[in-house]
Amino acid sequence: MRVAVVNKTLLPPSGDVHDYYSLAPYWWADCSNVHNTTELTAQQVSDICNYVLHDGQLNPDRRMVNDTGEFVVLSSAIFYDVLAWRITGEDQYVDTAVEFIDTWFLRNSTAMNPNLEYGQFIRGQDAKTGRSEGTVLRMTIQSFHSPRADRPPLDTQGVIDLHLIPKIVSAIQVMRDAKAPAWTASRDSAMVAWATQYLEWLLTNPLSLEEKQAENNHGTFWAEQVASVQILVGELSGATATLHEYFSGIYQNQIDANGDQLFESARTRPFHYRAYHIGGLVCICRMAEYLGWDAWSINTSFGANLQDAVDFAMNQNDAENNDPTELYSSVAAVAAHYGDPSGKYAAYLTQYTDQAWYLWNQIPEEFRSEVKSAAFPCGLPTGLVLMSLTVTSAILCL
Repeated sequence: MRVAVVNKTLLPPSGDVHDYYSLAPYWWADCSNVHNTTELTAQQVSDICNYVLHDGQLNPDRRMVNDTGEFVVLSSAIFYDVLAWRITGEDQYVDTAVEFIDTWFLRNSTAMNPNLEYGQFIRGQDAKTGRSEGTVLRMTIQSFHSPRADRPPLDTQGVIDLHLIPKIVSAIQVMRDAKAPAWTASRDSAMVAWATQYLEWLLTNPLSLEEKQAENNHGTFWAEQVASVQILVGELSGATATLHEYFSGIYQNQIDANGDQLFESARTRPFHYRAYHIGGLVCICRMAEYLGWDAWSINTSFGANLQDAVDFAMNQNDAENNDPTELYSSVAAVAAHYGDPSGKYAAYLTQYTDQAWYLWNQIPEEFRSEVKSAAFPCGLPTGLVLMSLTVTSAILCL
């Protein structure tokens, strides 16, 4: 079966299989309020037990609903199928990508409703609709003078679940620019119509607007997602305004003078959250570049920028809790943009020569500046250089 939002068997409170549905990953059932004498079913646990937050501890039953996993597969499949089409010229790849798009977004029988009312839903006896203001922890927004200041962890709404949508937008941009036969005018219009409705939800719904205010990675990925959808529907001035608002707003408190990320390092898995957030920052900088301006050099109120955040994260050596695969693609992206005169990025990437990202450093020097300017998060293997010069200007993020 093709990945689709309608594949799930556990329905959201709306009862509509077309509503995107995911379960808050760090919230665990506490059934001490139930006083049951027999074992509860999974549905009963979801409906009548209380749910409590254990930050950083993933509840395995979150995968009872897998719209999140399906969307991850979808975004990568669409993106890489379109690239495969551009590399090989074989229409089977772009046809497959278009079928994925049709299934998830456009076909009436399988399409996702254009909202995230039930994203990262917190279950429990009081849960009726999407997360209400009374059911989530908020991060107090105030001036921040210490990178380790005690603050409650943020667990906000599920807009972040679709943070990979820029990959789909990138694929559509490539199909538009290269005039893919399967990407017809009627299909493009239908996709723009869906995205316009989704954008309206993102910009007006209280759940979404609450996530916009989050000072950690949630707020960053809100801006990333909104700007990418604005690009898709042709609102380039709106996308520029979204990113300018982000950089003049919550970004200003996100990276301290040492390069640490104030809100990510306070979490239970700081390396993961630093790397995760850096990936969002790279994507935002690439989108700004696509829109014609430089965000890479914008500093926070502490005088630090994305490069400082990457340098700090690279030097965290708690091997037990670090997964370098979460970071090295961003290291390559930063090296591709800022250069590497000291060789520190090459030295870091040399540890992972069996990974595709390492190949950014193998591009012939005469091509590297062109590839870098083409708005790819990192360079491409030598064999893809010529393709990159004509395609990657349409690509926002990997």
